[in-house]
Amino acid sequence: MLNLLNSNHEEECINKYILSLKKDWEAVINAASIGLSNGATEGNVNKIKQTKRDMYGRTSYELLRKRSYINLYFHDINNQL
Repeated sequence: MLNLLNSNHEEECINKYILSLKKDWEAVINAASIGLSNGATEGNVNKIKQTKRDMYGRTSYELLRKRSYINLYFHDINNQL
């Protein structure tokens, strides 16, 4: 990895990418070494967005809110089984 960061490539886009890695090297190391993830949050947001797309133009915000709560609740129950 360090050889890649110290080399110069013919492609300008690769050089820009390497430069951006060098500028924020501490964040790159932390992302690779810390086992934390926001995957659970992103999964729930994705489900809410999918429900919103499914219900687009059909009903009110109140029903969308209720359906989102129901989907999240039943998802949690299914994961516990």
